[in-house]
Amino acid sequence: MKHSLALVPLLVSCATAQAGIVAMPFRDTAGAEYRTDNYAQEIRGRFPGTQPLLLLLVARSFNEPEFKKQIEALRQVDAEQHQLIVAIGAATSTDKHSYWLEPEDADALLEGGEPFLFLAIGHGGQVCHSSPKAVQASQIVASNNALQPTFLRCAQKRRLQRGRWAS
Repeated sequence: MKHSLALVPLLVSCATAQAGIVAMPFRDTAGAEYRTDNYAQEIRGRFPGTQPLLLLLVARSFNEPEFKKQIEALRQVDAEQHQLIVAIGAATSTDKHSYWLEPEDADALLEGGEPFLFLAIGHGGQVCHSSPKAVQASQIVASNNALQPTFLRCAQKRRLQRGRWAS
């Protein structure tokens, strides 16, 4: 089975994860800019029929143990099959492979002092799931090779409204 991992650093501009919405630009290796609050529309425009899910991995440094654990866990997931876009950023350096964040933007997302943060970003920039610890592959993809319900709802074109998922 082919495993692919798209690594992406992002640029922070408007909101923080604590507000429940992340609205910031991120880039790919070709220099194309996307936004966390409308990435799904942009990706569907380029690849009709897709339902992408954005995962942001931010750390103080790419050497943070939880960041390394997260990268290893995602290597067990077929990102292409599950239409995952993985963006990375570190407060201390830049990695412009695949999708990426500027250091100051990664730092802004870590404003609570965490050394690492995993964020699943749904359509419209809403934070569907966040964790200061690495999320295991089995927590993202079930044994039947489908996205776990939390991440599946996040990838679908729906928004969380007053504690319920609505179309």
